[in-house]
Formats: sequence, C-alpha cells, structure tokens
Amino acid sequence: MLYPSHKGRVPIDVILRTDSYAAMHPIMRERVRALIEASEGQAGFGEGLRTEQAQLQMFLARHVVDPNGKITYNGQRWRLAKGAAAAPPGRSMHEIGLAADLRGVPTANKWIDDFTWVGANVAKFGLKTFAEVNGEPWHVQPVELPNGRSHYEAKGAAWGKYPQYRGASSETPRHESGGVAPESSTSVTDVATRISAAGLTPALVATPGDSGPAARVLIEAMIGRGLLPDEPSSRSGTYGPDKVEIVRQFQRDNGLGVDGEVGVDTWGKMLKQIDVGENSPMVLPLKAVLIVRSLIKDSAANMGTDYGPMTEQRVKEFQAVSGLEAIGRVGPQTWTALLGAKRRIQVSERGDEIDEDEVSFDHIDLDDIDRLEIYEGRSA
Repeated sequence: MLYPSHKGRVPIDVILRTDSYAAMHPIMRERVRALIEASEGQAGFGEGLRTEQAQLQMFLARHVVDPNGKITYNGQRWRLAKGAAAAPPGRSMHEIGLAADLRGVPTANKWIDDFTWVGANVAKFGLKTFAEVNGEPWHVQPVELPNGRSHYEAKGAAWGKYPQYRGASSETPRHESGGVAPESSTSVTDVATRISAAGLTPALVATPGDSGPAARVLIEAMIGRGLLPDEPSSRSGTYGPDKVEIVRQFQRDNGLGVDGEVGVDTWGKMLKQIDVGENSPMVLPLKAVLIVRSLIKDSAANMGTDYGPMTEQRVKEFQAVSGLEAIGRVGPQTWTALLGAKRRIQVSERGDEIDEDEVSFDHIDLDDIDRLEIYEGRSA
C-alpha cells in the first residue's frame, strides 16, 4: 500500500524513516501511524517535529509587520500575508513533537488535498484536526491535550517537555493510547539531535549552471569581493560559464580544488565576518542568504550594503533559534547555520588568508537533509 507524502506516494516504511516522524512523541507516532495505515491510501504524512529555526523561517515567510495585526511576536504586531497562519517560534506544538501535518488525496489544486477521510475518522485514533480551529484539516494533535503549546506547558506538560521525553525508543512501555511506539532502527534521541543540529536547512552549494538560491548568494558574494561589478548585468540569476571561470580562478588563487563548485571551502575564502553596523559590499551576500532563507523580504530596499537594525534583529532571531549566541555578528558559526554546511565554514575577519592553525571544523551530521520547503497552505 502506498500513502501520500511530500515526495509522492510512498510505502509506510518510508514514512516511518522520516526524521520528523521518528522524532515525534512516541504516543503521537503511534496514533499517526495507526491512522495512516487504516486509511488504505487516503491519508499520508507531511511533517511532524519542526525546529524553532524552521518555525521562524515559516512564520517570517507568511507574515508581515502590521500595527493592526492580530499576532504579537518580538515586541511587534504581525498579520498574515500569504498561505496558512504559522505560529511564531516557541509557540507551536510541532516544535515539541505533539503535532503532525498529514497529506490527503491530491486534488487539482496543488496546495489543497482532500481530507474528507481524515476528518471523518481522525477521532478513532485519539487525534483531532484543526479544520474548525484555523482552517487546517491536515493538522492533527492529541485529542486530550490543549491546542496551544503555551497552554499545554502552563498546565504542566502532561506528556512531558521536549526534549526530555525524546529518549523514548521502540522499547517504550504501553501508553494510555493502548499500544507501543513503532519499532525503529534509529533512536529518537539520535533523530531529534540530527533535526535540531541541522534546522532542516539545506546546504547551499552552487554548481555550474545553477540558477537557484545558492547561485543568488554566490553572485552577491562575488560582487562583494570585487570579482563582479555591482551592476544589474552581474545579477543574471544564473551561475553561468563566465562566472564559473572567475570562481575557478579564485579557487586557483586561494589554493582550493579547481572545479567551479562553491561549497564549504570556497565559501570560507569568499565570505567574511560581518559586524553589526557595518556598511560594505560584503554585507550583500548576508542580505541575499537572509532573503533565500525567507528571513527578510525579497525587495530592492533590503539589498543595500548596510547592516542596519532591522537586519540585525533578524540575524539575532535566527541565531537564538539556532542555538547560537544572539549577538548579531555573523561569523563562522552563523555562516555555517545560514548556509546549511555540513562542517564549519571558517571565515576570516577581513575575508583574506587565515592561519591554518586557527582552522577548526565543527562537524554537523545533516543526515543528508536536502530540503526546506515552505508548503503554502500547510501547517502552523
């Protein structure tokens, strides 16, 4: 039997190996699995556990500051601008593994599935949908728990506080739901650690011919380093042959492997530490990566060379939910998190040569994570 997922229809074993499924609360995993299997292909899995970093990116991608907005976050009021509402970071049950977004039978509208079967049967599995809460029939949570994370935690967190409960494994005793957590060859602790470390952020690697997010950041980095002129013609959006040859020469000049691919080592030579208040062309790649990560709005006004207060605030928010010191300065650890690198990107203070003795890489197990997709109309 095949079940809907963000990667198409897949066997149940593929769903069970999904990191965000395996890191949910054991009772939640059990109930979601039972519902999916009973649906006979009418329901599948989208996302379970979500990090605060990913929640921040989703929130900022869907909401804008508005004095009349209904949502209060970070001392400002916000309103929904597109898609389904997303809770600010720190407020979603997804972040503590007690919510899941299901997939239904696909319809002609690519963002909206048919959740008729889910709505009619979800209560049989100890779950409730948010169809009547905020118009999200795909979003399910345990029926006996409060809807909101703050209320759940204020009431004493009856099922535990994440990450304390994540040590539960396939050996977890029977729960009040009447069963045990599904077997898994990977411990929940390991899975949750991988998700937390990676933040569900794909690594930005620019390869020749690329026209995606990595290419956009690379072009701004090349402009910042003076390898390309700061003019519209440089911002073609494609990492084409002319730019590839410039990068190859840059790699030769810096003792790197000459392949035109821009990954950790080339980023480390091309980028530099950015200090709060700085005004220089090297701020351009920072602005670009914040835009492609949906942390600031994609607009010409946000692509200046000044590292001002609004950009600083976004960087600090990102650092906070990424487990970094929220100081605003963008150094090796912040660049590594923003670019999703598998090992630490070692940048110098001025973007020039660094003493090899000072280089130390922090290895991060990304578990081959290859996506951060904001699904319009999906989960808060």
